[in-house]
Amino acid sequence: MMKLVLYLFILIIFSVRSFSQTSTATLNTTARAQVVNTVCELLTANYVFADAALKISENLKSNLKKGKYNKVTDPVQFADHLTTDLLAINKDGHLRLEYNPNFFARQQDTVGEDQREIQQQQRDLARNYGFKKTEILNGNIGYLELSGFHALSKRSKEAALASLKFLANTKTIIIDLRINGGGSPEMVILISVL
Repeated sequence: MMKLVLYLFILIIFSVRSFSQTSTATLNTTARAQVVNTVCELLTANYVFADAALKISENLKSNLKKGKYNKVTDPVQFADHLTTDLLAINKDGHLRLEYNPNFFARQQDTVGEDQREIQQQQRDLARNYGFKKTEILNGNIGYLELSGFHALSKRSKEAALASLKFLANTKTIIIDLRINGGGSPEMVILISVL
Protein backbone atom coordinates (compact mmCIF):
# COMPACT_ATOMS: atom_id res chain seq x y z
CA MET A 1 0.00 0.00 0.00
CA MET A 2 2.83 2.41 0.83
CA LYS A 3 4.27 1.69 -2.61
CA LEU A 4 0.96 2.71 -4.20
CA VAL A 5 0.85 5.93 -2.18
CA LEU A 6 4.41 6.68 -3.28
CA TYR A 7 3.47 6.14 -6.93
CA LEU A 8 0.49 8.44 -6.55
CA PHE A 9 2.66 11.17 -5.00
CA ILE A 10 5.08 10.86 -7.90
CA LEU A 11 2.23 10.89 -10.36
CA ILE A 12 0.85 14.19 -9.12
CA ILE A 13 4.27 15.80 -8.97
CA PHE A 14 5.36 14.72 -12.45
CA SER A 15 2.07 15.73 -14.00
CA VAL A 16 2.04 19.14 -12.42
CA ARG A 17 5.67 19.83 -13.24
CA SER A 18 5.14 18.73 -16.83
CA PHE A 19 2.32 21.16 -17.39
CA SER A 20 3.16 24.08 -15.11
CA GLN A 21 3.09 27.46 -16.79
CA THR A 22 4.27 29.68 -13.93
CA SER A 23 6.08 29.32 -10.64
CA THR A 24 2.70 28.56 -9.11
CA ALA A 25 1.76 25.16 -10.49
CA THR A 26 -1.47 24.96 -12.46
CA LEU A 27 -3.14 22.04 -14.17
CA ASN A 28 -4.56 22.05 -17.67
CA THR A 29 -6.89 19.55 -19.32
CA THR A 30 -4.05 17.34 -20.52
CA ALA A 31 -2.42 17.21 -17.08
CA ARG A 32 -5.70 16.38 -15.34
CA ALA A 33 -6.39 13.58 -17.84
CA GLN A 34 -2.86 12.23 -17.44
CA VAL A 35 -3.20 12.21 -13.64
CA VAL A 36 -6.59 10.48 -13.71
CA ASN A 37 -5.46 7.88 -16.25
CA THR A 38 -2.26 7.11 -14.36
CA VAL A 39 -4.10 6.90 -11.03
CA CYS A 40 -6.51 4.43 -12.63
CA GLU A 41 -3.67 2.35 -14.09
CA LEU A 42 -1.83 2.26 -10.76
CA LEU A 43 -4.96 1.36 -8.85
CA THR A 44 -5.96 -1.50 -11.13
CA ALA A 45 -2.40 -2.84 -11.20
CA ASN A 46 -1.56 -2.49 -7.50
CA TYR A 47 -4.54 -1.95 -5.22
CA VAL A 48 -5.27 -4.93 -3.03
CA PHE A 49 -9.05 -4.74 -3.59
CA ALA A 50 -9.32 -5.37 -7.33
CA ASP A 51 -13.10 -4.87 -7.53
CA ALA A 52 -12.87 -1.56 -5.69
CA ALA A 53 -9.97 -0.47 -7.92
CA LEU A 54 -12.09 -1.10 -11.01
CA LYS A 55 -15.08 0.80 -9.60
CA ILE A 56 -12.89 3.71 -8.50
CA SER A 57 -11.24 3.85 -11.92
CA GLU A 58 -14.58 3.83 -13.71
CA ASN A 59 -15.83 6.62 -11.42
CA LEU A 60 -12.75 8.81 -11.93
CA LYS A 61 -12.80 8.35 -15.72
CA SER A 62 -16.52 9.08 -15.81
CA ASN A 63 -16.05 12.25 -13.76
CA LEU A 64 -13.23 13.34 -16.06
CA LYS A 65 -15.34 12.69 -19.17
CA LYS A 66 -18.31 14.60 -17.70
CA GLY A 67 -16.05 17.60 -17.04
CA LYS A 68 -16.29 17.46 -13.25
CA TYR A 69 -12.64 18.51 -12.92
CA ASN A 70 -12.55 21.06 -15.77
CA LYS A 71 -12.41 24.15 -13.56
CA VAL A 72 -9.87 22.74 -11.11
CA THR A 73 -6.43 24.14 -11.96
CA ASP A 74 -4.87 24.12 -8.50
CA PRO A 75 -3.00 20.83 -7.88
CA VAL A 76 -3.86 20.79 -4.16
CA GLN A 77 -7.57 21.17 -4.90
CA PHE A 78 -7.35 18.59 -7.67
CA ALA A 79 -5.75 16.07 -5.30
CA ASP A 80 -8.52 16.80 -2.78
CA HIS A 81 -11.23 16.28 -5.42
CA LEU A 82 -9.71 12.99 -6.51
CA THR A 83 -9.34 11.83 -2.91
CA THR A 84 -13.01 12.61 -2.27
CA ASP A 85 -13.94 10.60 -5.35
CA LEU A 86 -11.66 7.72 -4.30
CA LEU A 87 -13.30 7.60 -0.89
CA ALA A 88 -16.81 7.85 -2.35
CA ILE A 89 -16.42 4.35 -3.77
CA ASN A 90 -14.17 2.74 -1.18
CA LYS A 91 -13.97 4.18 2.33
CA ASP A 92 -10.28 3.23 2.68
CA GLY A 93 -8.76 6.13 4.62
CA HIS A 94 -5.27 5.02 3.58
CA LEU A 95 -6.00 5.75 -0.06
CA ARG A 96 -5.51 9.41 -0.86
CA LEU A 97 -3.72 11.81 -3.15
CA GLU A 98 -1.68 14.75 -1.98
CA TYR A 99 0.20 17.40 -3.87
CA ASN A 100 3.71 17.90 -2.57
CA PRO A 101 6.07 19.83 -4.85
CA ASN A 102 9.01 19.16 -2.52
CA PHE A 103 8.64 15.41 -2.96
CA PHE A 104 9.80 15.56 -6.56
CA ALA A 105 12.78 17.73 -5.62
CA ARG A 106 13.83 15.25 -2.93
CA GLN A 107 13.66 12.41 -5.45
CA GLN A 108 15.80 14.35 -7.92
CA ASP A 109 18.47 15.61 -5.52
CA THR A 110 22.11 14.84 -6.16
CA VAL A 111 22.82 13.39 -2.71
CA GLY A 112 23.96 9.79 -3.00
CA GLU A 113 21.90 6.85 -1.78
CA ASP A 114 24.27 6.27 1.15
CA GLN A 115 23.91 9.88 2.27
CA ARG A 116 20.10 9.67 2.03
CA GLU A 117 20.16 6.52 4.15
CA ILE A 118 22.28 8.27 6.79
CA GLN A 119 19.92 11.25 6.78
CA GLN A 120 16.90 8.95 7.18
CA GLN A 121 18.57 7.16 10.08
CA GLN A 122 19.25 10.52 11.74
CA ARG A 123 15.60 11.56 11.31
CA ASP A 124 14.39 8.23 12.69
CA LEU A 125 16.74 8.50 15.66
CA ALA A 126 15.59 12.08 16.35
CA ARG A 127 12.01 10.74 16.47
CA ASN A 128 13.08 7.80 18.67
CA TYR A 129 11.72 5.49 15.97
CA GLY A 130 8.16 6.57 16.75
CA PHE A 131 8.28 5.71 20.46
CA LYS A 132 7.25 9.15 21.60
CA LYS A 133 6.23 8.57 25.21
CA THR A 134 6.43 5.66 27.63
CA GLU A 135 5.19 5.96 31.21
CA ILE A 136 3.50 4.15 34.04
CA LEU A 137 0.19 5.72 35.05
CA ASN A 138 -1.59 5.49 38.40
CA GLY A 139 -2.81 1.99 39.10
CA ASN A 140 0.25 0.42 37.43
CA ILE A 141 -1.11 1.00 33.92
CA GLY A 142 1.45 1.22 31.15
CA TYR A 143 1.13 3.95 28.52
CA LEU A 144 2.93 3.91 25.17
CA GLU A 145 2.45 6.70 22.63
CA LEU A 146 3.53 5.70 19.12
CA SER A 147 3.78 8.39 16.45
CA GLY A 148 4.65 5.93 13.69
CA PHE A 149 5.88 2.45 12.87
CA HIS A 150 9.43 2.93 11.60
CA ALA A 151 11.24 0.40 9.43
CA LEU A 152 12.90 -2.44 11.27
CA SER A 153 16.55 -1.88 12.02
CA LYS A 154 18.82 -2.77 14.90
CA ARG A 155 18.12 0.58 16.57
CA SER A 156 14.37 0.59 15.98
CA LYS A 157 14.14 -2.91 17.48
CA GLU A 158 16.15 -1.70 20.48
CA ALA A 159 13.77 1.24 20.93
CA ALA A 160 10.76 -1.10 20.78
CA LEU A 161 12.31 -3.52 23.25
CA ALA A 162 13.34 -0.77 25.66
CA SER A 163 9.88 0.82 25.64
CA LEU A 164 8.04 -2.45 26.15
CA LYS A 165 10.55 -3.73 28.71
CA PHE A 166 9.89 -0.61 30.78
CA LEU A 167 6.18 -1.50 30.75
CA ALA A 168 6.67 -5.25 31.26
CA ASN A 169 5.44 -5.37 34.86
CA THR A 170 2.34 -3.22 34.45
CA LYS A 171 -1.17 -4.64 34.76
CA THR A 172 -2.11 -3.56 31.26
CA ILE A 173 -0.75 -1.35 28.50
CA ILE A 174 -2.50 1.43 26.63
CA ILE A 175 -0.99 1.90 23.17
CA ASP A 176 -1.93 5.37 21.96
CA LEU A 177 -2.10 5.53 18.16
CA ARG A 178 -4.07 8.77 17.83
CA ILE A 179 -1.22 10.61 16.11
CA ASN A 180 0.24 7.55 14.41
CA GLY A 181 0.72 7.95 10.69
CA GLY A 182 1.23 4.25 10.03
CA GLY A 183 4.38 2.79 8.56
CA SER A 184 6.17 -0.52 8.58
CA PRO A 185 4.00 -3.65 8.91
CA GLU A 186 7.08 -5.46 10.22
CA MET A 187 7.29 -3.03 13.17
CA VAL A 188 3.58 -3.56 13.88
CA ILE A 189 4.19 -7.31 14.03
CA LEU A 190 7.23 -6.88 16.27
CA ILE A 191 5.31 -4.74 18.75
CA SER A 192 2.40 -7.17 18.67
CA VAL A 193 4.52 -10.16 19.64
CA LEU A 194 6.68 -8.49 22.30
